[in-house]
Amino acid sequence: FVYNDSEGIILREVEGAVELRDVTSSKNSGAGLAVTSAGAVTVDGATFSDNAQSGVHLGAVAGGVQLSAVSADDNLGDGLRLSESASSVSIIGGSFSRNIGGTGVGLAGVAGSAALIGVTTGGNTQGVDVTDSGAFSAVDGNASRNREHGLRLTDISGDVTVDGTAIANNGRTGAVIESVGGAVRLEGVTAARNLGFGFEAAGLTDLTIANLNLPDQLEAFGGTVN
Repeated sequence: FVYNDSEGIILREVEGAVELRDVTSSKNSGAGLAVTSAGAVTVDGATFSDNAQSGVHLGAVAGGVQLSAVSADDNLGDGLRLSESASSVSIIGGSFSRNIGGTGVGLAGVAGSAALIGVTTGGNTQGVDVTDSGAFSAVDGNASRNREHGLRLTDISGDVTVDGTAIANNGRTGAVIESVGGAVRLEGVTAARNLGFGFEAAGLTDLTIANLNLPDQLEAFGGTVN
């Protein structure tokens, strides 16, 4: 699905599940994949790159979103954008990088947990941006060399865990975490050579930092730091 004058793939009002495997949808004038609504979305081993809009744009997903080994690089919009809702999001492996007009992974309205494992989000306007969601975790990822923040989390009602992740050489603060209802834990994180703070937090109730390589400044407001 390449060189189309609009989206490479567009799916409207799918009541059941959407499953794509080993698909390439690139160099289109719209998004690589656009789903207005669906029961669930699973994408495995797919490439959505060099599109004039986002690589993947999802609207309202009633169930879960699962992405594995997906590449959404070099798009003019976001790499992945969930704009409305999903019950959960799981992203394992893959790259969402060099999307110059947007965010590598942007999620909103995830009712349950959003989990990123081994995901690379570098060279975007912003690496990872998650808002208005239930819980968040990032493990063994890389959110570096973005023009703004590497990682930004706001209005998370549950717990936040960031483990073994590099957040370096970003154009603003490396990681910004604000308004979290649950516990926040950072472990084995490298936040280096960012042009703002290494880590900035506000509106937290419980914060644990362990084995953190944080040569830049840290600024935290409110709550308890363990």
